Amino acid sequence: MRKVVMATPMLFLAVAVHAGPRHIRYIASAAPRAVGRTVENMVTFKDRGLALNQWILMGAVLFDAKTSLDLTRRCPEPCENYGSVWGAHPSAARVYGMLGLTGIYYSTLNQVAWEVSYEETNPAGRAFERYFMLTAAVVHARLAVRNTQIHPAPQTAVPPELKADHPIH
Repeated sequence: MRKVVMATPMLFLAVAVHAGPRHIRYIASAAPRAVGRTVENMVTFKDRGLALNQWILMGAVLFDAKTSLDLTRRCPEPCENYGSVWGAHPSAARVYGMLGLTGIYYSTLNQVAWEVSYEETNPAGRAFERYFMLTAAVVHARLAVRNTQIHPAPQTAVPPELKADHPIH
């Protein structure tokens, strides 16, 4: 079933552009090539402005991973918020791995947006295409700050609705 789900988007892409067998291979390899260009630029700083944006995105995502991991470690019971993504008590490798892939995904989207912006003649449109992805960094940084502000309730605290005004003796 997984293979069908993974192959279906490629089929729709191929039908949408009326691609022949040669073009289907090109379409299917577009995402890995974009990820390769992203990693290459992040390592070599070929395009300094783009690389700076990509590292800002990656830093925000990894900061969110650190604070999310700390939050799940502080909770004595399984965290409901992260249960569907990482499990009740995720390992550090799982949290950093998932959010590291998210950072690469954001950086690849940023890479593609910059490549499109080179063809843009309007400076305002070029700025929007180039810097719009930084909103993802702002959202992740906001989530990370929120994670540092969450304090789990102490284990011995009795909820106020269970406290009686006049206990029975």
